[in-house]
Amino acid sequence: MKTIKTIDKTINILDFISDNQDKYNLSSLSKKLDMPLTTLNGLILTLESHKLIKRNDNGFYELGSKILELYSKYNVDDILINRYHNKLVRLAELTNETCHLAKAIDDDSIIYIDKVESSHPVRLTSMVGNFDLKEETAIGFALDDDKKMYDEKIHYVITKNDITIYFRNEIELYAYCVAVKLEEDVAISVFVPKSRFDEKKLVDCMVEVI
Repeated sequence: MKTIKTIDKTINILDFISDNQDKYNLSSLSKKLDMPLTTLNGLILTLESHKLIKRNDNGFYELGSKILELYSKYNVDDILINRYHNKLVRLAELTNETCHLAKAIDDDSIIYIDKVESSHPVRLTSMVGNFDLKEETAIGFALDDDKKMYDEKIHYVITKNDITIYFRNEIELYAYCVAVKLEEDVAISVFVPKSRFDEKKLVDCMVEVI
């Protein structure tokens, strides 16, 4: 892909300063980045004018206030919710069961970021913002690359129309928790009592939603 060299250089400067705050002045930056002083000075002034970087009292450069402002507007959870809430609603409509959207936060855990609850009097209750261990959830099973740690008597997979559906057999609750991976580290799930749904019906619902 063709890029604009001046913008490439400017972004490289910003990246370098973000990794080396309060360490380099204009002269040392020029040497480190192997960039002519006159060229660098123009790009630095542009970054400063937009408050993306600033020069401190020692003459060294660091990130500016605009970076924090931009970061405050970037909420990954809101983006994911906007992207997938309609799927969550549709799954809840098809099943009338509690449905979740969750993401992995590390190698061991997930966090629930959106949900639609069942209208049944007897239903799973949960809260957005709660954490769970991957190995104890269908979502964790769907997101984890290492499937060897999961008990095959509890966790299993059904594939239909090239969609992989991850089951967790909640034996004590006589229920299924079923999940589908939507993207890297993000999955949708539904918790269903076995008295209301069988495997085939669940698979069909998940395929329709995805």
